[in-house]
Amino acid sequence: MSDIDALLKLGDVDRRLIDARRRRAQAVGLAATQEARVADAQRALDGFRDKTKAAVLETKRLEADVKAKQAEIDKTTGNLNTCKNNDDYKMLLKSIETKKVELGDLEMKVLEAYEATDKRAADEKELTARKKLLDAELASAKGRSAEATSKVDKELAELAAERKAAVTGANTEHVALYERVLEAQKGQPAIAAVVKDMCQGCFIKIRPEQVSLIRGGKSVETCFNCQRILFHQT
Repeated sequence: MSDIDALLKLGDVDRRLIDARRRRAQAVGLAATQEARVADAQRALDGFRDKTKAAVLETKRLEADVKAKQAEIDKTTGNLNTCKNNDDYKMLLKSIETKKVELGDLEMKVLEAYEATDKRAADEKELTARKKLLDAELASAKGRSAEATSKVDKELAELAAERKAAVTGANTEHVALYERVLEAQKGQPAIAAVVKDMCQGCFIKIRPEQVSLIRGGKSVETCFNCQRILFHQT
């Protein structure tokens, strides 16, 4: 096997490794998106329950205000019998009427609070059901993610062994060059074909003297522009 053939074999393994790692990331992401949806649903439910607790406290306060206002009316009504003159009697009657209006307003607010409580109960039931549905979808997504990840991990292990064998069968200096180029390409292939005297990695025309060496397949050449290792493709 020629030096360039050995590097081509290594490059093929790395291409499949890159693809497998991409698929693994996608497999892990199957659950990540659903986890975010569940977290949003939980925050919405928690926030709703906090508002419900505050509303319950407000309703109790209004109920206490109703009792207090009714007590004021009862007390003022009882004082009617102790009035010493007509003016005092009229003043107390006016106070009672004012307090009754205030009581009516409070009772209306309590009624509205009760109605809101019934609606909140229905809304909370809906939010809880949605959260339960999302939990089930998350469990399913985690199962699919684990299955897909396990499958890709097995493939990655096999590719790692194949890569080790490919490195062992290649020239040490050329492997070192290949690794430097691969790192510089940041996840992109380190090897590019030369078609019609052009590098297929960056599409720059290759020097004629290099083209002859590349076609001969006996020399490891790199592109002067993108630094990829070049090989001749018929």
